[in-house]
Amino acid sequence: MRWVLMVRAGDTRTSAEVAVTLTCPFTWFFPDPPSDCPAGAAEAGAMAVQRFERGWMVWSERRGTVDVLFDEGGRWSAYSDAWAAPTPESDPSLIPPAGRRQPVRGFGRVWRDEPGVRDGLGWATAPEVGIAEGRYQCDTNPQPVCYVPGLDGAVFALQRGTWWTWEGLPSP
Repeated sequence: MRWVLMVRAGDTRTSAEVAVTLTCPFTWFFPDPPSDCPAGAAEAGAMAVQRFERGWMVWSERRGTVDVLFDEGGRWSAYSDAWAAPTPESDPSLIPPAGRRQPVRGFGRVWRDEPGVRDGLGWATAPEVGIAEGRYQCDTNPQPVCYVPGLDGAVFALQRGTWWTWEGLPSP
């Protein structure tokens, strides 16, 4: 970034130009990050991710939330992770079709009990995958974008009720 300082006294003008390299005090937890700085260090903790017919669920132990990412309309909602033993892990009366799964524990509670989640996501297409040291990090925008890990190196971007898969910045 280049800065120019201009000073004028009467008819005399002078200016000086200086190049300034700005660095972020924190680094992003994923490759090809946004060009803006993260608001802070990535929060680390146990996480889990599960794919559904029409979306995803992401659990964060540190935040105590289950994020529901609907494919339709790119909608995103966060729910409190209120599951705890001895609550049943699943509902045996709900039988998934062949090749599908009923989500269990925290994902299952949100999927079964929160209006619109089961219909919006459909059945799970794979078991949940645990991430021992998952990361959660937001940028410094007035309407922040927060980033959470998906599967196979994917990163989900969450902002004001919408989500998308972060693809990185385009190459120059």
